[in-house]
Amino acid sequence: MFATVTRALAATLIALIAVLAGVVPAHAATNNNYVKYPWSPNIYRLFLGTAGQLTLEQWQAQGSPTPQVVDWITGSQVIRYTTSPTELFLVEPGFSATRHHLTASEWIKTGNSYSIDSDHVFWGYTWNEHIVIAHLSGALEHATPQSWADFGSPTPEKQGTIWEDQFCQNPADGAIFWSNPAAGFPDKVHMTPLQYGQAGFPAFTVC
Repeated sequence: MFATVTRALAATLIALIAVLAGVVPAHAATNNNYVKYPWSPNIYRLFLGTAGQLTLEQWQAQGSPTPQVVDWITGSQVIRYTTSPTELFLVEPGFSATRHHLTASEWIKTGNSYSIDSDHVFWGYTWNEHIVIAHLSGALEHATPQSWADFGSPTPEKQGTIWEDQFCQNPADGAIFWSNPAAGFPDKVHMTPLQYGQAGFPAFTVC
């Protein structure tokens, strides 16, 4: 009698687990699951409610499991930059992931709201193609193609001049030059009259 009851309870428990497994979202599944985003090569193992990014060696050591492609991974964030107010980006929970520029459809599928990243702003010039990253500390950084891509390639806010810009005029011929050593542009660059006008006719010193 006891054995019959025990078997019945075990069968009920197994059936209940099967039902629950069918209703738990993919991104909230139980232990030992492997997941990734559709746009990213990074693979994560879900364990006890957290997502851990796997190195290639770790993934291979665990048998190179095929990850499930999901719309949200625990520990991710959706963020917006103040200088790119119409764009949203996803920050993966991993230690070596670039930020992904979300489409409207991708954002909706995450099911999450966004927060503001006030640590970084992105400025572009109205008269040249350079992009400058300003950090919360006040430090300026010339955005290389790679560093800009790492932040998700946000659209910069165009300005005529940026912090620490320096303009000078050669008294011999009236030529105007621009530089910004703090932002990674130490060499003086000659400006055409059109570029100087697009910059807003900033004040200059004598070169």
